[in-house]
Amino acid sequence: MNQQKQEMTQTEAYKSCVICGNPGVEKHSEGLPDRGEMIKVIHNDGKICEFVEYASISSFMERGKKKKDPQLMDCPECGHEGRIGNYRPKKAKQSHRWDYFIVHEQIEGFWGKNHKIKKRRRCYMKTEQQRNEILKRLGRCRL
Repeated sequence: MNQQKQEMTQTEAYKSCVICGNPGVEKHSEGLPDRGEMIKVIHNDGKICEFVEYASISSFMERGKKKKDPQLMDCPECGHEGRIGNYRPKKAKQSHRWDYFIVHEQIEGFWGKNHKIKKRRRCYMKTEQQRNEILKRLGRCRL
């Protein structure tokens, strides 16, 4: 009887992976800036597959709209206060991967072709610990 219960809990915990089709344990790792949920599937052989899941089709269609709600925090890199920003470094290959930076004071010069956007000093988060600090501050960390 105990063996049957144990087998049932193992089969419930293991789900088929959307990416490769092999069974694995699904974990919600973090909330993304575009209102998606990062899902990690951990397989028995140690392989990890990642994909994004959205609550509905409408939330997927409206994911590009930014809201004006700046989050401020002390920068783990330099210690000064700044606004949290995000970007996708490998948009073509890993569209689900987001990295973060902190925007600080204005510096001389302009960005862009028409020179309308003023430059600001940025500190890019390079380590996983810095990334986790930002995710905790934004309330998106699930693990």
